[in-house]
This record gives sequence, structure tokens and C-alpha cells, in this order.
Amino acid sequence: MPKHLKKFPRIRTYLELVVENAEAFQTWAIKELKSNNEPLTLNKVKLTAGVIQIPEEYLLEILSTPPKKS
Repeated sequence: MPKHLKKFPRIRTYLELVVENAEAFQTWAIKELKSNNEPLTLNKVKLTAGVIQIPEEYLLEILSTPPKKS
């Protein structure tokens, strides 16, 4: 988060609650592709997540890790 948010602790706390981290968003993209029975390729995940510059090693790690039970 930007440095100037230190001056606004209540706003910073709210943003931390509502803003998704990158891993959660990429996990959502993978679940979305699986639910639509689409192939899980690196490019499909990147396009669905709307992020092109995701390191491929990181995505391969996410794809090979079993999902966490919530």
C-alpha cells in the first residue's frame, strides 16, 4: 500500500479488509475456469485474472498446489 496511507489509519484498515490479494484473485480465476470446464493453461489463467505479467513459475506453483479447504 502507498506510504501516504499511514496518515489515514481507518482508511488503511478498511482497504486491508476489502482488497483481495493477488493469490486470492488468481485462485478465483482458476476456479472460474474449472467451473466452466475450460482447460487450465497459463495463458487462460492470466487472461481470466486480467493480469498478463504473472510469473509463470508462480502460476505453476498455484496450479500444482491442492486447494485449501475453507
